[in-house]
Amino acid sequence: MASAIPWGWDSPDRGGALGLATGAGLALLLAVVLAMVGRRAELTVRLRDALVVVTLGWLSAALLGAIPYMVTGAIPQLHDALFETISGFTTTGCTILTDIEALPKGLHFWRISTQWLGGLGIVVLFVALFPQLGVGAKHLFKSEVPGPITEGLRPKIKETAMALWWIYVAITALEALLLWLAGLSVFEALLHAMSTMASGGFSTRATSIASFESPLVEWIIILFMYLAGVNFALHYAALGGRFNVFVRNGEWRVYTAALFGCSLVITALLLPDMGGDVEVALRTASFQVLALGTSTGFGTADYDTWPVLAKVILMGLMIMGGSAGSTAGGMKVSRVIVLLKCAVIELAHTVRPHTVRVVKIGRSAVRDDVLKQIMAFGVLFFVTIGVCTLWLAALDVELVTAFSAALTCVANVGPGFAEVGPTLNFANIPASGKLVLSLGMILGRLEFFTVLALILPSTWRR
Repeated sequence: MASAIPWGWDSPDRGGALGLATGAGLALLLAVVLAMVGRRAELTVRLRDALVVVTLGWLSAALLGAIPYMVTGAIPQLHDALFETISGFTTTGCTILTDIEALPKGLHFWRISTQWLGGLGIVVLFVALFPQLGVGAKHLFKSEVPGPITEGLRPKIKETAMALWWIYVAITALEALLLWLAGLSVFEALLHAMSTMASGGFSTRATSIASFESPLVEWIIILFMYLAGVNFALHYAALGGRFNVFVRNGEWRVYTAALFGCSLVITALLLPDMGGDVEVALRTASFQVLALGTSTGFGTADYDTWPVLAKVILMGLMIMGGSAGSTAGGMKVSRVIVLLKCAVIELAHTVRPHTVRVVKIGRSAVRDDVLKQIMAFGVLFFVTIGVCTLWLAALDVELVTAFSAALTCVANVGPGFAEVGPTLNFANIPASGKLVLSLGMILGRLEFFTVLALILPSTWRR
């Protein structure tokens, strides 16, 4: 019977439909209860309220999203189910599953849907669909959208959120169509398009994109991983006919040059092992550069066996991430540019201390308050990685594994190195380590300030 259904949904006796129905039912029940409790509440959202809503919204999504895994028995342990769900919603792509292909197709769809929904943010969708929040929507939107967006879209927050989502849906549909034309089934084309545009990396196959053994599929995914790592405001401007907005954008130029340059360097490093086949070396190098540079995390090769220089370059790309306002993780290219320019200016001040210089991105000067936020973000980014690394090391996790697991979770990348490398997973990380890494994923996705501000006493003062 299931084979007669074009989307390939599982029959109820395999448990997939039951797990999804149970999770949806509990989510609906919770929504009804909250709606009844708050039906007379004032719909004014202050900044503190927005921080609480965003944080609790993500935690609630993680708890509800874990239900289908546990009901079906696919992931029976709560900490494992939470890790997989949080990895999905934060578009990190880490997994504890050792037999991915054994999942019912309904759970495959749910697993990758968590990434697609998390790509531009559940709260952004919420803001888009509930305009009655009024001015409070601004706080929700700013708390949710990753990175300092410098290119404006529309003056109204609801229209901005809707514009982002329409672009997101349209590019996902286009990629799904191209993957289907390249030979994938409708089901796998749709799911891998959703995973790509979310910069997520979950796949229906244990060996990820390598299992398709299709150069055309790999090149299509390379292109759309690149698009997913570009500021969506630039996509919006291009749809309006302003194609020059790309070359005028300093972040886009650095993002493109970094990915292209790193691809060429790693291609040269891989060429001897590829028998001198330039196309294979370029495709393999470009795929992994884009996969890790945009924090998508797909795989076509075991990059953990590559030369040390190639692995160092990939780790640097994991830290940098994609553009602000994209679905990619990492620090974001614009922040890295600002930090490097600040370092250059401070070096110049040692020689000419009275010279006044302004940090700019493109033609725009960066305000002092934004500079402070970026510096604070950098500190929190590396401190969080350090704390997670120390926690895993205390659990006797090997050091390279501990560091790369912490980095890949906080940067929302997916696979790391050593025992959490591209051919392995996070199943052997101790339970408390998975919970700490889950927190690291949430902190990285919400960019620290949204969550950490809640622990400050000043946040709760009237």
